[in-house]
Amino acid sequence: MPQYEALVHVLWELPFPLRLPPVAFFCWEPGEGVALFDPRPEVGELAWKRRSGFLQAAEVFAEPGLSNECYPTHDYHITSELRSGREIKTALLTCGPAGGFAEARPYTVANIFLCLRQRADYVSAAVLERADDALNNILDVYRFVTMDPLARSVRADHDCYYTLVSVADLPPEVGEIEPRSALQMVACLSFGSVIGMNRAHHVGLNSFDDLLAGEIIPSDVLRLFDFLISAPHDLELFHQLIFSAIRRLKRNEHALAVLDAQSALESLVAVLVVENLTRQGKTLQQIEAEMAPGGRFHTLQRRLEELDRIAVTQTPSSAQPRRFLSSPEEAQWRTALYGLRNRIVHEGLRTVPFVDAKAALVAGLHAIYRIQDLAHPFGRAMIWSGATLDLGHIQQSAGRISRLFEA
Repeated sequence: MPQYEALVHVLWELPFPLRLPPVAFFCWEPGEGVALFDPRPEVGELAWKRRSGFLQAAEVFAEPGLSNECYPTHDYHITSELRSGREIKTALLTCGPAGGFAEARPYTVANIFLCLRQRADYVSAAVLERADDALNNILDVYRFVTMDPLARSVRADHDCYYTLVSVADLPPEVGEIEPRSALQMVACLSFGSVIGMNRAHHVGLNSFDDLLAGEIIPSDVLRLFDFLISAPHDLELFHQLIFSAIRRLKRNEHALAVLDAQSALESLVAVLVVENLTRQGKTLQQIEAEMAPGGRFHTLQRRLEELDRIAVTQTPSSAQPRRFLSSPEEAQWRTALYGLRNRIVHEGLRTVPFVDAKAALVAGLHAIYRIQDLAHPFGRAMIWSGATLDLGHIQQSAGRISRLFEA
């Protein structure tokens, strides 16, 4: 049997409630095979203020403009009625320039206890990795059995604004002991509270890069913005999917960002083929048959070939026909995006580095532009082009603390 010198307590605050009783559960962990998970329900407040008490707008923006002087003049409590009929306060709206809101937010205090063969290891990164693996295994199982829309996986290095790690010595006379038996002693031990002696803490998140909105958009982009807002526009599905991919990239959901980017390209390609069939006078039923399994344009490859064929017919005889297939954009798309997407979907790849995910999005954007630029009918009033395609403004960062609490 192993011999342990201490138990270590890792405490996280999960930004969502778990519908579990406040009792300890033995669970898996990769180091010793068993850990202790003790969830506790709690209610906190998520607050917003119109003015910061420690940072002024002039310190962030080059041109903050005139100060707004129009504010709500009264405070309001928002209440909700429980199923029992009892009414409770759930939010407070506050008035004035420094007002805002405070919203009650149930959350979970997640306590993970691990066995340590060497007491000094409590400050090591390996302990956080063991606790992280144990917690995410718990959360994945919880999501499976509840299908809870709020619960999600977390990463110790990205999704925790403050982590406490405390150690408690096991009595020397315990000797060799099974990990489950050692963990059962947790209530009898005294866990440390002195940083550097028997407690460590890890402060994460809150990136300076994400605080700043960036410089005012360049004059050429500003002119485009000014022109576009003079008319109504309906964003297409591929636009929305690209926005989703970018958002996921910033939220460290890299694998899902890749899936959204590939879906964006496939959506645009399908729409362009359908539009061409419509121009040919095909009925809705005929178009559905062409796009359905067994139809001429069921696969992505067939659709891309059709777009190239259309582009050739649209090219003047004096000009060189433009094609997507065999272009540099196609080669980059197949390598950086399509191939990575297939590894995620078909091979179970789940961990994708930020740099690879961003490269996939960039490849998708360049491919989308190339396709739209093949022929006039493929064009759109809103087309990304030029330096925009390289997403230079999207950089990896720790993110804002408040990101954790987004539903």
